[in-house]
Amino acid sequence: MSSPNRRQFLANTLKGTISAAVLLRLSSVSLLAAPAAGKKLRVAQIGCGRMGRGDMQGVMETSLARVVAVCDLDKKRAAAAQKLAEGFYQKRGELKPGIQSYHNYREILANPGIDAVIVSVPDHWHAQVAIAAALAGKHIYVQKPVTYCIAEAIALRQAVQAKKIILQTGSQQRSERPFPAFRIASELVRNG
Repeated sequence: MSSPNRRQFLANTLKGTISAAVLLRLSSVSLLAAPAAGKKLRVAQIGCGRMGRGDMQGVMETSLARVVAVCDLDKKRAAAAQKLAEGFYQKRGELKPGIQSYHNYREILANPGIDAVIVSVPDHWHAQVAIAAALAGKHIYVQKPVTYCIAEAIALRQAVQAKKIILQTGSQQRSERPFPAFRIASELVRNG
């Protein structure tokens, strides 16, 4: 059996995240309104660089969710991500996938037609965008590092708990192959 590559791992991670979000939405009326039967989670990609495109592709490959919007300050990146998503859905038989493109993440967060966001912006923006997404009631997948300081972490935790949304972060280099060196190095340090 071959080891999964980064893209496969990320796809599986995102599928798990989305599955958890969908299951929570379906099973917990007290936390979230129950969606219509068969409804897919509507996801927006915030940040369309290399990691963002990979994250977005992981979502597109699951049957539980659908990418409905992309966002990047760089118009070329946003256009490339929009084209990628539209091409993916067109190959699946959709004539007009209708992927929306934004340049300001706040517009995505204000859109009630979006259930979840993937935050793949530059590292120093992760916490700000994730906190804003949580306060907007969007489920979140955010790349690492989630925050840069304890205050940001506390603010994000409080927003997630207050809005009762789901938050997941990537941890690929800490848990996936071919990176066993992180685990081995940690064991060596712990064992003196």
